[in-house]
Amino acid sequence: MGSEAPNTSGTNSGDAGDEVSVDSDDSSSRLGTTRRGLLIGLTTGTGALGLGAAATARGPPSHAGNNEGVGNDRAAGNNDRVGQGRGPPDQVIVGTKTKAAADEAARQAREVRHRFDFGDKGKAVAGRFPEQARKGLEKRPDVRYVEPDATFEAIAETLPWGVDRIDADVVHDNGTTGDGAHVAIIDTGIDSDHPDLDDNLGSGKAYVEAGMNADGSSCSGNGNTYHEPWDDDNDHGTHCAGTAAGVDNSEGVVGVAPGVTLHAVKALGCDGMGYLSDIAAGVEYTANQGWDVASMSLGSSSDYSTLKDACQYAADQGVLVVAAAGNDGPCSDCVSYPAKYSSVVAVSATDSSDDLASFSSTGPEIDIAAPGSSIRSTIPGGYAYYSGTSMACPHVSGVGGLLMANGYTGSEARAALQNNTEDIGLSGSDSGSGLLDAEATVGTTVPSAPTNLTRLSTTDSTADLTWDAPTDDGTGVTHYNVYLDGSKETEASSTSATVSGLSSGTSYEFSVTAVDSSGTESAHSLSITVSILANPTVDTTAAGDATFSGGNGDYTIEAGGMDVWKYDDDYAAVYEESVSGDVVAQVTVESQENTWLWAKAGIMVANDITADGSSKGDLILATTPENGYALQWDNDGDGFIESSTNIDSTSYPAELRLTKSGSEFSGEYSTDGGSTWTTIDTVSIPEAQTTQDIGPFVRGSYSTDTKGTVEFSGFDVAVQSLNRPTVDTTAAGDATFSGGNGDYTIEAGGMDVWKYDDDYAAVYEESVSGDVVAQVTVESQENTWLWAKAGIMVANDITADGSSKGDLILATTPENGYALQWDNDGDGFIESSTNIDSTMYPAELRLTKSGSEFTGEYSIDGGATWTTVDTVSIPDAQATQDVGVFVRGSYSTDTKGTVEFSGFDLS
Repeated sequence: MGSEAPNTSGTNSGDAGDEVSVDSDDSSSRLGTTRRGLLIGLTTGTGALGLGAAATARGPPSHAGNNEGVGNDRAAGNNDRVGQGRGPPDQVIVGTKTKAAADEAARQAREVRHRFDFGDKGKAVAGRFPEQARKGLEKRPDVRYVEPDATFEAIAETLPWGVDRIDADVVHDNGTTGDGAHVAIIDTGIDSDHPDLDDNLGSGKAYVEAGMNADGSSCSGNGNTYHEPWDDDNDHGTHCAGTAAGVDNSEGVVGVAPGVTLHAVKALGCDGMGYLSDIAAGVEYTANQGWDVASMSLGSSSDYSTLKDACQYAADQGVLVVAAAGNDGPCSDCVSYPAKYSSVVAVSATDSSDDLASFSSTGPEIDIAAPGSSIRSTIPGGYAYYSGTSMACPHVSGVGGLLMANGYTGSEARAALQNNTEDIGLSGSDSGSGLLDAEATVGTTVPSAPTNLTRLSTTDSTADLTWDAPTDDGTGVTHYNVYLDGSKETEASSTSATVSGLSSGTSYEFSVTAVDSSGTESAHSLSITVSILANPTVDTTAAGDATFSGGNGDYTIEAGGMDVWKYDDDYAAVYEESVSGDVVAQVTVESQENTWLWAKAGIMVANDITADGSSKGDLILATTPENGYALQWDNDGDGFIESSTNIDSTSYPAELRLTKSGSEFSGEYSTDGGSTWTTIDTVSIPEAQTTQDIGPFVRGSYSTDTKGTVEFSGFDVAVQSLNRPTVDTTAAGDATFSGGNGDYTIEAGGMDVWKYDDDYAAVYEESVSGDVVAQVTVESQENTWLWAKAGIMVANDITADGSSKGDLILATTPENGYALQWDNDGDGFIESSTNIDSTMYPAELRLTKSGSEFTGEYSIDGGATWTTVDTVSIPDAQATQDVGVFVRGSYSTDTKGTVEFSGFDLS
């Protein structure tokens, strides 16, 4: 390993906090500047949430004046932070399960700061809300949380000793510098013209512009000249950037990965403060840009759902998320957030003697340790020595960039970092797997992750799992580790395992890793969730001895049962309670053991599946051994079959699909895996309630003691979609539509919406009267042809051939910006077209109709600000018009593309 560079110049690596000493190109001009170069901490108005105490600045004697830059000769300890960072009391973040709830939150906000899309985790809206609106939103079942938009504050060439200690210089000598990888520093910005950084700087993003505090007020900053909105006005971000990727140019310092591209994501103001929503937005932005590493020298002692969602979203998108553990040491079990999240690599700090730095937070969440005491790196205008886990974090982020440049995924890079550390004798709570070792990490080969993890079967206490070996396995993999809810549960020598000790009615998350002969562990496979009978069951069999196993839509039921109807009321079922609205229920009957001619297995729908006997609205779609596929129902509640339709001969496995639309039910079956469907019957049942119980059921035979086993797979209940009509005038007539409740996906081609073409697809609201505001977000647009269009259409008759007087569209285009186009004289051609700016997705569109005047606007910040495309007068627009969202592809009639719309709303 490399030797320690004796370059501490009066600093004490063991002191608590983020130690600061400055080596400036013009130190005399910088002695009085504010230098809150401390590890980032999250505060609320109720108390301190910082990562640790910040030591008074101390450095070489010639820079003694630097004490003025850190709290005016006093230690800014945690207690000093009480009451700091108190944002407006009405400023909160609303996390939602659905787009509809997010749209409602945005509508009720006085001001929208950010809109988030965290994928499967849900959505969120940050803004300022009236108290009544906040209370109302908290009561919605599709709102996950309402939490304060708390504020963050900054905590506090020769070859730097840390780069030398982890042997990053050896990696450079071997030709690996990180070229091609992208590292985002989510912090106070990066100095845009520092000679040790500017060659590596890529694009940046400022949520708080340089020279501004988080609350929007101006500040003097650190005296730096700001050339970019994301320039560093605090020093902290630039110091982290230099450690991660200082250029190897024979001056200043060399970073861990001197070839990576750095991106400044400025989420903190020059006062070192920033809102939680800006931090989360920065993480989301990093993921959406496709960058490789998110480096966060920031933290909080409190858990915030918005930040957790953002980090998980980024990790799910393949980003390696790295964060400082905190400066609360000496302490135990005190790792800060976001480092504490399982989606984030938590980094503790060591000193030049390989001891744990006295200020470093510790705990079971620590993943790895890295040098963090007296680290020399870049600051605007020069160089400085800082100490803290803030300084340890970019060491790990830099090595992550080296790995990502070599083609590693985020999860593979994380595995490589943790599997190739150096043991320096510290505990797991102090250093995780050990001290970061760049040479060992970059030089190692990590097995690929196992694939196709599948649950074969479950009982009420076990799960049988199987998976495929890594594609590059060869003979290198010696065994597999099976993880349950993030913790190692067992090892397996082959590609299958049985996990026992599970609890009925509980869902578990499983993943698998591969381990090679050197002990190197792969990244985790894609995880699966296994539910042990997640849905309730009902057993009305005479003997009451039905048995149930499985979960997650796959169930095994062993039961007898006379029949489901009155006087019998003798069956067993697993079901979903109180399913509302129009739905599609689907299940595959894999096998049916009971061979009696009228034994039944399939889908049951009932107003109350647990009620005695059948009732009005009960219906079953079933397979039978000798009477084919059956649709049976009781419409008058007398407890007997009203009617029964039976067709064909049953073949297993048999896929069943039951569609409910209002009071109409359609039963279908498929024997080719759902490629083709055969309709059994469509029936009307007026007595079916809007909310019903739905699930797979088993009925045996007239002999109460004759039981049989039925295997079900893939049971799923989906809410019906497309609550508005559609129009498909594409030449091929093959547009596809999905979605509902304002969120739609349209896949379509189409020459154009105008006469002679009349070639597009749309979802629309018929006959909208009077003045109206139509709004929608174009989330994504797959077709990249320069004039492909997606947006809002208004027409006197949207189904009429060609355009007519009064037709207008407000659209996004890939290369012609935001377009407002109209036909005012009914000749079928564009009367005029206004195009402005370059389209950015997601793009929110708003079209306002007032009499015969139309105004088109767009927003790219979630509706916080709007830009007008144009305002036009169309006298021939009727008072009542059709309004909807549409897609037009390209002049090639067979070129289709998918467009995702969300939040379509008319008011």
